[in-house]
Amino acid sequence: MKKLLCVLGALLVACSALTAPAPTRLTAPPIPAMATALAATIALVTLKGDLLVCAGQYVGPNEVLTAAHCLTESTTGRVAGFEGAKVKWYTWESWRKAASGNTPTPAWGSVIRIERADLAVLRADLPSPVWVTRALPPNEFDLVFAVGHPRGGLYTISFGRILDPHYEHAVLGDCVAAIVPVWFGSSGGGLYNWRGRLIGVTSRMQAAGSVSTLAFFVPVYSSAAVTETHKLGISKTPGPTELKHATLP
Repeated sequence: MKKLLCVLGALLVACSALTAPAPTRLTAPPIPAMATALAATIALVTLKGDLLVCAGQYVGPNEVLTAAHCLTESTTGRVAGFEGAKVKWYTWESWRKAASGNTPTPAWGSVIRIERADLAVLRADLPSPVWVTRALPPNEFDLVFAVGHPRGGLYTISFGRILDPHYEHAVLGDCVAAIVPVWFGSSGGGLYNWRGRLIGVTSRMQAAGSVSTLAFFVPVYSSAAVTETHKLGISKTPGPTELKHATLP
């Protein structure tokens, strides 16, 4: 019996030595950071029909950033970059209501301008109570998360790290490269740091199989829409009381 107890004791010691380490505090972004990003994200509709194709995000009460290539007609692929073109989208709040059996109410806006290689600025007809603020330039290996609608999965959050904050892309020029899962439908969505601040807009990916883990983002540091909003002193990260409608499902 004494020998058996010794064996059992050794096994218990071995098992305790193999116990998985406790998760660190950075295993996931803070809930308010993700809630803010979700509440500020839109589901963009093509100019023809109700086909949801891209994402975007409010960077001010009436300002929305998305990828320029998202503004296409579903049949021709023609970029609708002309000033004043009407664009239709759905907000996070409208889809939350739809989940309760209500018909989602679309929002409308106009194309203001195309910035840089693949960045578009829209002006919403009606203001949003929630919007995101820009982040400081990221560093290599920073933890990040992206929000979008990959493969039709509305309001999907994926996690990853910055690979190169100043990657020289053949089309985009200076952009942010990150290891984070994206796919068709992610375009126009935001890349955020762990505080929920907007780093860039999803633009390109390196496709391989059914999902891409290497993605390229247009940084928002030089976006006139974001810069002007900050100059006006009205950009903010909503506080807890303003996130009641942005609770995670």
